[in-house]
Amino acid sequence: MRSKIAQRRTYLIMLLPCMIILVGIIIVPLVNLFRYSFYNYKLASPKGMTYIGIKNYQKVLKDKEFINSLVVTGKYVLGVLVTQVPVALLLIETLSSVKRGSGAIKTLIMPPMVVPGVVAAVIWRLLLNPSVGLVNYLLGIQQPWLADPKTTPISLIMVDFWQNTPFLILTLLAGRSTISDDLYEAGRIDGANGLRLFYHITLPLLRGSLMISILFRIIDSLKGFAHINVVTSGGPGNVTTTINYYAYKTAFNYTNIGYSSALGVFMLAITVLLAIVLVRFFSTGGSKK
Repeated sequence: MRSKIAQRRTYLIMLLPCMIILVGIIIVPLVNLFRYSFYNYKLASPKGMTYIGIKNYQKVLKDKEFINSLVVTGKYVLGVLVTQVPVALLLIETLSSVKRGSGAIKTLIMPPMVVPGVVAAVIWRLLLNPSVGLVNYLLGIQQPWLADPKTTPISLIMVDFWQNTPFLILTLLAGRSTISDDLYEAGRIDGANGLRLFYHITLPLLRGSLMISILFRIIDSLKGFAHINVVTSGGPGNVTTTINYYAYKTAFNYTNIGYSSALGVFMLAITVLLAIVLVRFFSTGGSKK
């Protein structure tokens, strides 16, 4: 009995440094985020912090710029998922059938994923330059990708596709490798073609990996900053101003920390809500099977 108590005490002592770090970098900032959201806290104001209750939240619900950023964020996240998930699923099916050189192929698709976001944004800003950019040169056109409100959101999705699709591919490949080949062999014996095998075997058994991958991509897209800041700066106008970037501008351009904190709380609530909906969607699909 004493040995078990001593063992638990040892475990707690070993966990203590991690818990202190966790509290310092996650819990304390979250508490401050909620606290500041109830104050009129402007860095340029000589009055300092003034408690105003829920006025910041009331202002958010009436803020047209916030509504616009919410719509922009929704379109951006949807564009990221629609372009990346199907391509990743298609590629893992192709790569899983490759017997030789699969390791080399996986190595070749990794570099965009390990490039820092700022570096990737600078690269694509140069590639999309209307005068000297390689994209226009290869297409033989003079399209102002980053100045046209119609093509700027597409350009951002293109940058994200280049950098983050490898993450989806590698994550889903890891899940795909756990599926036994015997299941596919049995399906082929029963006369199932590739599409039926994918729908009835791969998708159901890949549900867990797919859920985690989509969840990570949603979170990354919601908090995306480097691509937007370097490539478009939220423009032209506000067509690429997401909630995260709007909160950043409110805090550091307009020095309104209180209102920016309220925007951060809304963003956190949206992220948690999307995560709950996603988990329930995949769980419901699993129970029906």
